[in-house]
Parts: sequence; structure tokens; C-alpha cells
Amino acid sequence: MLNNKKIEFHLFSVADYEEEQTYLRENHKKGLKLIKYIMPSMYIFEKCVPEDVIYQLDYSPKGRKNKLEYLQMFYDCGWEYLFDACGWSYFRKPASLAVEYEEIFSDQDSKLDLMNRVGKGRLIPLLILFFLVIIPQLFIQLHGISSSQIEDKPVHFGFLIVFSLCFFIYIMIFVNFGMKYLKLKKRS
Repeated sequence: MLNNKKIEFHLFSVADYEEEQTYLRENHKKGLKLIKYIMPSMYIFEKCVPEDVIYQLDYSPKGRKNKLEYLQMFYDCGWEYLFDACGWSYFRKPASLAVEYEEIFSDQDSKLDLMNRVGKGRLIPLLILFFLVIIPQLFIQLHGISSSQIEDKPVHFGFLIVFSLCFFIYIMIFVNFGMKYLKLKKRS
């Protein structure tokens, strides 16, 4: 802890917004309120009085276009706007001011709509990158290994390892998102 601030590293995928909200709420209960998020996984907290505070995240490209109206809508409902990071808007509200367990997305249809927006805004670019960069580079590296044995070319095992790791990370992200999306779709 440095100057009443604490830095934690925690990785959430594009579909893990509910887990991230719970993580932030639990930290606030421990006396650590979120003050900043730095991509890809660094959370900066500040010491505070422990309190039950509900954190909510929203992914809304339309909200970014009409920022003042968007934030006013949340303010009118008692939400404190924190910041935007990676396309997500972060909000919080003391649980004592909430009606039961208040959520921005309180029904399955609105949660499914959020996942659709996340899919279009975050997952489609990842899919494009996956198919246009990761897979071709993985094949190039694999081909380089097999042809280097014949033509005595230098092999770059480091690149093969990097692109193999990227391939598996992307697959995990896609599977995680797909499972959460299908589970949500079944409930609605």
C-alpha cells in the first residue's frame, strides 16, 4: 500500500462484467474504493471507510455519443459515475441507497442486450484479429519449423510460442463469452 492507495492486478474477460462488479464491491467492503483502472488488468484502489457499495458496469457506444444525457440518466437514479475504461462505464452507489439489490441491468433481456453490445464492440474486433493475424502467423511459424529442417533456415521458436499462447488465450475468451451468452439466452 502506497500513500493510502493499493494496486491489484486482476484479469476479467469481456464477458466477466458481473464477476468484476462483485470483485469491486467486495474490495469496497474491505475499505478499498476503486479510483482508477488501467488496461489490461490493473486496478487502483484508495483506502476508505468499509461500506457496502454496489458497482455496476455498462458498455454503451450510444452513451459515449450522448455523454451528458447518458450520465444524467444514471445520476438521476443515484449512481455515481467513476470513469470510462476500455469502452465500459463504471458506476457505484451505496447499497443503503439502493432498492433491494439494484442493478442497471435487472432483467435477462437487458443483460442479453448488453452482451450483444459487448459482442459487437469487443468480440468482433478480437475475432478479426484472431483470423487475420493470430491464425496466419501461427501457420507461418509452424511452416517455418517444418521447412527449416529441410532448407536449413533459422527457426524462431519464440514467435511460435507467443502466437501459440495468443491462440489459446483467444480460444478461452471466445469459449467463455459463448458459454455465458448461451446461458443468458437460455434464461431469457
